[in-house]
Amino acid sequence: MAANPVIRIAELRLISNGEPSTSLVRLAGRISSATCPAIERTLGALIPHFRRIVLDLSNVDHIDNSALGTLASLYALARRADCDLEIANVKPRPKERLRSWLDSVFMGHEEFLGMTPD
Repeated sequence: MAANPVIRIAELRLISNGEPSTSLVRLAGRISSATCPAIERTLGALIPHFRRIVLDLSNVDHIDNSALGTLASLYALARRADCDLEIANVKPRPKERLRSWLDSVFMGHEEFLGMTPD
C-alpha cells in the first residue's frame, strides 16, 4: 500500500496520510451514491491496518443519503476491527445533514417507551 494513496473520482478526492497507529483521511468534494463505493473499498482496506482513522471532511460540500449509510457501515466495520473511526472538520451544511439523519434515527420515538421487555 502506498504511503499516501490518492483516490480521484469525478466528484471526490480521498488522501490518506498514515502514521503507524493513526491515519488521517482527507475527503474533498461530494460524498454521494457515485463516490460511496470507492470510499467504502478504500477505507475498508485501511481499517484493518490502523487503530484510529480520522476522516477530515473540511473540503466536503455535499453528503447524501448514500453517504450516511456508508459512514454507518464503515463505523460498524471499524468497531469490529477494534479501530476508532472519527469524523472531523465538517462544514455546516453536511453537519446539519448528519445531525438531521441521526436525530431521525435516535430521537422522537417516545411512542415505543415501555413496549420492550426489560
